Amino acid sequence: MEINFEKATRLDAVIELHKKIFEEDNKSFFESIQSRPYYKTFVASHNKELVAYCIISEIADQAELINIGTRQDFRNQNIASQLLSFAVNNIDAKEVFLEVSTTNTHAIKLYQKCGFVEYGIRKKYYGDTDAILMKLQKT
Repeated sequence: MEINFEKATRLDAVIELHKKIFEEDNKSFFESIQSRPYYKTFVASHNKELVAYCIISEIADQAELINIGTRQDFRNQNIASQLLSFAVNNIDAKEVFLEVSTTNTHAIKLYQKCGFVEYGIRKKYYGDTDAILMKLQKT
């Protein structure tokens, strides 16, 4: 199966994909990032159809992973890790940070696979659930 990775040029398809993956409408957030040059959106597509996306906020030498999602029928095929690696390799920042719920074991494994390491905890960041703080140091 051929998967293509690229920087997104239009967000309408990303908005629709986000709705399918997370069952929420976050259109106002996506519209707000279009006018902010420090947000970078990367996508993975198969047969010209989006199957995953990744949003990174990049300011100076630091970046933060804002969101990443993969369509249900394309999960467990290494697409998210390839997309995240592609995104990280296509930004200038030397460090990439993220936070993830301690209960999101799939995401934690993905981030570890991509080279992220834990450096702290935010207590009750997600209501009653803690967040793990992770970072990736680019070489």
